[in-house]
Amino acid sequence: MQAAVLRAPSQVALEELPAPCPGPGEVVVRVRACGICGSDLMDWYVACRIPFVFGHELSGEIAAVGEGVEGWQVGDRVFVHHHAPCGNCVACHRGDEVHCTVWRASRLEPGGMAEYVRVPPGILQRDTLRLPPGMGFDDAALIEPVACAVKALRRAEGLLHALDARGQGLQGTRVLVLGAGFSGQVLGKLARQMGARELLAVDPVPARRDQATRWADAVVDPAVEDPAEATRPEGVDLAVVAAASPQAVATAVRAVRSGGAVLLYAPLPPESLLPADPYEVFFREITLLPSYSAGPRDTREALRWILRGVIRAAELVTHRFPLHQAPEAYRTAQAGGPALKVLVEMI
Repeated sequence: MQAAVLRAPSQVALEELPAPCPGPGEVVVRVRACGICGSDLMDWYVACRIPFVFGHELSGEIAAVGEGVEGWQVGDRVFVHHHAPCGNCVACHRGDEVHCTVWRASRLEPGGMAEYVRVPPGILQRDTLRLPPGMGFDDAALIEPVACAVKALRRAEGLLHALDARGQGLQGTRVLVLGAGFSGQVLGKLARQMGARELLAVDPVPARRDQATRWADAVVDPAVEDPAEATRPEGVDLAVVAAASPQAVATAVRAVRSGGAVLLYAPLPPESLLPADPYEVFFREITLLPSYSAGPRDTREALRWILRGVIRAAELVTHRFPLHQAPEAYRTAQAGGPALKVLVEMI
């Protein structure tokens, strides 16, 4: 089978690999669509795994079923998460599935950007979803990244609920989204659905700002206007950092109101220091809230949002490539600009 292998930072090669076979309790899925995640493009993030078949935002159909598998059959159309928790440990019981040691150890073989993937029993049982009739593989490939946004906003909503004596969560809040790439667009759309009163979006790319006008009350070009000044006089209740930029974090801290929260959605390299003034954070009681990846309850909620049409591939997938053009797809995603979600389709 063909697979796209990240051989070195920014270097993708199309290679022939043996097609996987299902073991007991496993299935093999024929991949129909796989999105390119921002994490796939971060040299520092992928360096420790190179070379490997990248990609984890996938959908497809079951092509082979291993011994002992029940409830699944060849031809079933599915979304498959690339990790799944055990469901029984302390981390799972408190709702921190991404900190379950089983979740971190689980994976698809060889990776999403391939014609076929082997799905181990834990992922098959706990975070493989059957696609509803009529749902396209392109929409289904958005479930994983949308789930990450779902989890992040759930954490933010819970925090704001605890901080606000009125207990309103995101209802009636002012929200600033720094970075209007794919993740920023999804976060903004979902925040609106969850009751945000006013939404502001920031991005230097005109096409991304234009896209954000579909859900934002105002869009800001940071080359023309200081985003923090655009939130005056009171500041925002929640500033979402959806750009992997220290400057964006610093802007978020300045933009948020006293007693508000900064949601750290995009990671920075290990050697980075958060550019937040400790004096400001302490005396203005600003809460810094990170959110990483997603678990089974988040993928199910993401599926519901997509089925409702709140998030649509037709609107957010800006570039589509066949598998044999995966190197070009990677370069397109890496170039950024007007590209929101780049999807590789195996038709």
